[in-house]
Amino acid sequence: MRRLLAGNCLCDLSTKAKRSLCPAALLLLGVASFTAPSRAEEEPRLVITIPSEVQYNNFFQSENSVGELGDAFAKIEPEASFRLGAGFSLEGQLTYEAINPAPIRDRFFDNQGLYVKQIFLNYERDGFSLHAGKFAPSFGLAWDTAPGVFGRDFARDYELTEQIGVGGTLEFDGPGDTSHQVSLNAFHRDKSAMTRSWFNRRTRVRDSSGGFANTDDLSSYSATLAGDTPLVPSYKYQLSYDHLAAGRGNPTDEDGYALALFGESGLTEQWKLLPFAELAYFSGAKVVAEDRSYGTLGLSVTDDTWEMNVSFTSRVIDPDAAGTADTRDKLYQAGISRNLPYGINLGLGYRQAEEAGITSHAIGLLLKREFSFSAF
Repeated sequence: MRRLLAGNCLCDLSTKAKRSLCPAALLLLGVASFTAPSRAEEEPRLVITIPSEVQYNNFFQSENSVGELGDAFAKIEPEASFRLGAGFSLEGQLTYEAINPAPIRDRFFDNQGLYVKQIFLNYERDGFSLHAGKFAPSFGLAWDTAPGVFGRDFARDYELTEQIGVGGTLEFDGPGDTSHQVSLNAFHRDKSAMTRSWFNRRTRVRDSSGGFANTDDLSSYSATLAGDTPLVPSYKYQLSYDHLAAGRGNPTDEDGYALALFGESGLTEQWKLLPFAELAYFSGAKVVAEDRSYGTLGLSVTDDTWEMNVSFTSRVIDPDAAGTADTRDKLYQAGISRNLPYGINLGLGYRQAEEAGITSHAIGLLLKREFSFSAF
């Protein structure tokens, strides 16, 4: 495998690869970190965090020979929170990632682009918040928290991002010492110039693009209820619902439901067990004439340095068309990761997947580092 990172920013690679990779390499392996001088008695007015990932996947065996390829890419998501006072803040997030996530040939940091993922005004006070602008409505968890290098792959199908609208959350106490939070959002898909990208072109979304929530009003919405389970205090739940209105040319709206359970249990004084489970069902999934169901089970064993994880995800696609067979996809993954000096985490994973009747095998290497600083 060719060198992913080098002191001279991969001087042995093509000019195009250098341009794509250098921003990722500088963010991950440049300065160790920067923190502005702190004043304990004051709250910072500007907080910036930069979660950064570099990943290499080698699909070394597939029943479709076209699927045997190498894929190296970066994902960097700078987030900024500017505190305006009186509970108001301006929140923003950029994303630098591969514009086309599924390559058809070997890819080495090609097609990386930068776009605006979120920008919204937020108000927060005493367990209550409101937000308006471009944001990611809440729905489900597996797309973000399923363990391992590959554990989130199928669940990303139902991640909600880049919507324009309004929302809010309310926290309240439940039975015993439990705490709960309800979130409501109303939105439509972003069709502004913010859907374009820099460095590599990303097609702007328009009315004619169709798709879920591609309307001119706030006719799409989501609701989540999350909190502590009353019987097992160290475990939490999340119930989710979404309704996504059909865009131009789409036959039906989507109604989605999800239930997630997760938490931690002590194995020893040093080691913890972290189980995760989520079930999701969609009628008119992504506003096309099919139903979908997902099931994700994950398990991690971790201490302060190491994590070992396994997960399984099933995906059943049931087209409404008469005589069309169901598609039953399966994803198995196992991995190990280690925390390294300077806040770096290095993970190694194995993936076996059956998608549309084609089985493939892959190994992946994931390097993560988060930078942060604040100013007054």
